[in-house]
Amino acid sequence: MRTYDIFISHAWAYDERYEGIVRLLDSASGFSWRDYSVPRSAPVVDRNSRIGVIVLTARLREQIRQSSCFILVAGMFIHHRNWVQREIEIAKNFRKPIIAVRRRGQLRTPLEVESYADQTVNWNSNSLVMAIRNHSRV
Repeated sequence: MRTYDIFISHAWAYDERYEGIVRLLDSASGFSWRDYSVPRSAPVVDRNSRIGVIVLTARLREQIRQSSCFILVAGMFIHHRNWVQREIEIAKNFRKPIIAVRRRGQLRTPLEVESYADQTVNWNSNSLVMAIRNHSRV
């Protein structure tokens, strides 16, 4: 079984949205994945300092480079636009597929998010996994 290396955009907010994506992926039958997001255990840098931005951007670049695809929770873009935009640009530079996930119950997705995404799916394990499989390169 193939294991997918997935970067989940979280803008350092390990909240219910990030954890929810992890649960969706973990609950998918016959699906194996590794979390390539910058880990919680990473030393906290001051992302508002010049050096912190450089260090964090380098970490993001390396993690995204190694990933099979990039997962973007639509609500994260709205609340953390600057850092999420930076992550999206890195993913685009490495030609990583971007899968946008609408939050549960969300009827519309921001047009900007739709324009970045290779595919937008509802908050559902099956549709998320199918999108990952369809867009990730071997």
